[in-house]
Amino acid sequence: MLMILKTIILFCLALVIIRLMGKRQIGELQPYEFIVTMIVSELAVLPMEDPGIPLIYSILPLATVLTLQLAISALSLKSLKFREFLCGRPSLLIKNGKIDVSNMQRELITTTDLMSQLRCAGIDGISNVKWAIMESNGQVNTYATPSYPTELIIDGEIVKESLRIFDKSEEWLISRLNSHGITDPSQVFICTIEPDGSLFIQCKGDSK
Repeated sequence: MLMILKTIILFCLALVIIRLMGKRQIGELQPYEFIVTMIVSELAVLPMEDPGIPLIYSILPLATVLTLQLAISALSLKSLKFREFLCGRPSLLIKNGKIDVSNMQRELITTTDLMSQLRCAGIDGISNVKWAIMESNGQVNTYATPSYPTELIIDGEIVKESLRIFDKSEEWLISRLNSHGITDPSQVFICTIEPDGSLFIQCKGDSK
């Protein structure tokens, strides 16, 4: 009976922690989220494998992991630089049909890996690729033409890598913001460039 109660309690604690991590699939987890998942599974199983281990020996570490998870998530929401340090940032592997060798070396991606990703995306040649971007979760997305919005500003901070992808400068971005009556990027909650070249801008405090 005691073992059943232990199992129920640990299951509920593990479920709460994993649920607080959001609804992403395992393949979409950030590195620290994957680590949290592994630690939670190991801590939860110990008292179930050995009935002699007191339940508190798992509850306290699980509570610590939960606190760390919440603290890291809160900091990630507040600071783009912290989020990039923790999770990394998207990296451009191909631009306008040319491979960025330095980015591939930094991300430890081989030409074979890249070609495999292109074949999976149904793209029959590097010259046909407008962009190939390695996302912060390790996924490689390829695009023959710009077909999705790209973040230029997040939480008031300019995403310089996105500007480089579009061959745009910070001066160009600030000029576009000024044309919308915005004097400082720090006022912007999110700004994206759309597939047609227009900007979507939402300022902080604007929930419309």
